Amino acid sequence: MSPLPVRVGRRRLGRRTSVGLIHLGGLRFSMEFNLRMSDTIDDDFEWTNLHTCARPRCMMEGRRTPFFHNDCLDFRLYDISDALIAAGDYAFDPPAHEKNRRSRRIKGLLAPKLRDELQIRLPAETLIAIAGFLVRECAVITTEAQSLGTDVSDMTVDLAQDVYVSYTTIEGLRYVKSISNTAPKDHPVLLSKQGQPVGKIWVAEDYRGIRFVKFCPAGASLAGPTPIVKSWWRTISIPCDVDKITIKFDGLKVRDILIHNETIPDDTNNYVGWVNPQHPNNVIDITTFDQVNIFPERLMMTFFNCNTNGITGYTAVTMGIPVTMIHAHENDSTGFYADMDTAFPRDFFIYMPLDRGEFVTEICRRYALAAGDRISACLVFITNKGRNTLFGTSGPPESCLALDRILMPAPNGTQIWFNDSTSVYPKALGYLAFDGLAPPVQRPFPLHLYRTLRVSGPITLSHGSYHHAVWKGLWI
Repeated sequence: MSPLPVRVGRRRLGRRTSVGLIHLGGLRFSMEFNLRMSDTIDDDFEWTNLHTCARPRCMMEGRRTPFFHNDCLDFRLYDISDALIAAGDYAFDPPAHEKNRRSRRIKGLLAPKLRDELQIRLPAETLIAIAGFLVRECAVITTEAQSLGTDVSDMTVDLAQDVYVSYTTIEGLRYVKSISNTAPKDHPVLLSKQGQPVGKIWVAEDYRGIRFVKFCPAGASLAGPTPIVKSWWRTISIPCDVDKITIKFDGLKVRDILIHNETIPDDTNNYVGWVNPQHPNNVIDITTFDQVNIFPERLMMTFFNCNTNGITGYTAVTMGIPVTMIHAHENDSTGFYADMDTAFPRDFFIYMPLDRGEFVTEICRRYALAAGDRISACLVFITNKGRNTLFGTSGPPESCLALDRILMPAPNGTQIWFNDSTSVYPKALGYLAFDGLAPPVQRPFPLHLYRTLRVSGPITLSHGSYHHAVWKGLWI
C-alpha cells in the first residue's frame, strides 16, 4: 500500500521558511515541517506524502489540501471546521497588490480597537505599527468567529421566480451573503422579478468571494458607475433553455455561480476576470496571434492607457526574457509605486520616457526561440519621434530581423488590455485585447535598435528595490 499523495498549492504557501501542518480532515493533521517549494515530505505516521508544488502536472497527480502555519493553529479557539476552510480558500491566486491592500485594511480596522483596549494614549502611527504585527492573527480569529455555526452548502435558484440578494461585510468589504428565491430578513434586494428574462449575470469578485452581482438580459451592458471598485469583473452567459443556477456558499459568503445544467460544458469565458466591466471582447494570443476561444483557468485581464493626456512615459516589468507588466505613468500619480517591491521582488524594470508632444505610433512583437527552443515574445514600442524601445528580450539580433506590428494606437488615446501575469503559467504577458483588432503586419526591425543590440549585447539590470533600481532601458 503506497502513501496517499497530497499536494500543497502555491496559494496556500506562506513565508519560505514557515513551519506548517497539513489538515487531513476532521482533527487529523500532518507532522510539522519546514516549508520549501518543490519539496516532498514523507509522513510515516499518517501514511501520507506531502508535496509542495503548484505546477499543473503535479496538481493533477494528488488532491490539494489546506495548509496552516503552526502558529495559527496554536491560538485557534475551536476545531477546524469545513466552513472555516472554505472561507479561507482562495478562488484564484491573488496579485501581490491585493494582499497588501488587505493587510493595510486590517491594520486600519484594528488600530482604533487597540486604542480602546489598551487605554493608553499612543500616537496613531504607533498603533498602526503594533497592528502590523497582528494582521494574520486578527484575520484568522475573525474568520474563525464568523464561521461558527455556518455550513458549506450549494443552493439551487430558479430564475423564473423572484430572485433576492443580501450582502454582508467582512474585514470592511461588502460581499454577497446569499442569492435565493426567498427574501431574507436582513435588507434583501430584488435581483430579478418573476418572469423577467435573465440571459447574463454580471459578477464582481476578488479572490475571497463575490462582492456584487446583477442579473440582466442577454444583450445588456453594465453602464455607469458601479458600487464596487478594485475587483475583477466577469459575465456568466445563461443559455435560453436554462432556468436554474447553483449558488456555492462557503458559510459566510457566495463563492461562485454555476449554470444548473450538466449537459452544458463549462464555458471558460465565464471565468475571465477584467478590472473594469467595460472592456473589449476579443482576446489574442501574442505567440500565435490567434483569437482565444478557450481561455486559461481564471485568466485575469488588466490594462494600461496609451497616448492619453498626461502620460510622461511607460514602464515594463520583465523577468529577463518575457514582459510581465506594463504601466503608463500618468499625471505624476505615485500610486503605482506602493506595491512594486512586493509584486515584483526579483524582476527588472525598463523605463521609456516621453518628450513633450511624443506619443506611441506602433506596438510590435519581437518573436524568437530562446534557449532550449522556448518560445519568447517581447514588445517594441515605436514613437512619432523615432524612439524605439525594446521591452524584454528574445535572443540576439540575428535571431529575429523583423517585427510584427500588433497595433497602431490612436494619438488621442487607446486602452490596451493584457493578462495579469499571476493568472497564467508561466508568469508572462501572453494575451492582449483592444478595440479595432486587425491582422498583424510585418515590418523591418528598426535599424538604430538593431545596431544598438549588436554593439551593447544583452542589457544587464541590477536587482534591488524598485525605488532604487537602475533604470537602463533600451531606447533610442
